[in-house]
Amino acid sequence: MWLVLRCDFDCTASATGGTSGYHYTWQPLIPITVFYDDQGPSSSGHCSAYVDNVVRVTVASGTETASTDIRFPCF
Repeated sequence: MWLVLRCDFDCTASATGGTSGYHYTWQPLIPITVFYDDQGPSSSGHCSAYVDNVVRVTVASGTETASTDIRFPCF
């Protein structure tokens, strides 16, 4: 039997330039990360405790998109 500890987290992204009306998409990468709400510049969820977690945020503005990976320890 495995016991998986999890912690809550909050992430916030911001964008400048391009056309106004940004659309944010949050995506879990590694390890197990779950978003409660993945729309808008802020998102929250829970992640595997005591390890580095990685999520990706993608921002769309008109026909342009940009994304970055965010690595953070979950405690």
